[in-house]
Amino acid sequence: MILEQIWDKLPEDEFCKKNDIYYIVSGMVFDKNTKISDMEEKIKKRLTPIDWKAASHGLRSFINYLKLIEIGEYKYPFVYTEELLLRKIKSGNVSWNDYEEIFDDYYRKIEEKYTGVKSYFDPKKSISIIKSFY
Repeated sequence: MILEQIWDKLPEDEFCKKNDIYYIVSGMVFDKNTKISDMEEKIKKRLTPIDWKAASHGLRSFINYLKLIEIGEYKYPFVYTEELLLRKIKSGNVSWNDYEEIFDDYYRKIEEKYTGVKSYFDPKKSISIIKSFY
């Protein structure tokens, strides 16, 4: 379904305006031929408050730290599955709950390899720090 099919039913207020050709939602411009699903996806991505790129960097640091503990150095490129995971997170294709599980899983792996990390690093505090930016 495209916008033109529901044009007369589209709301107008301080955030949503329309003219003969375009429907504007919070500064995003959509023409009458835009698929509704495409419009919804674009709005959802724009209004998502999580900086997934920063979240992927946080997890990348855990992966680096784990490699440092395990083999004594950083290895690039990452294993293919790790790189795919980081790309998926960076593009925002995971939920925040899934990210927390992955983050906690890497923390547990680090904790198993190096018990002294407890005194330096608290995953819950890290999550709250990351959340505070958003």
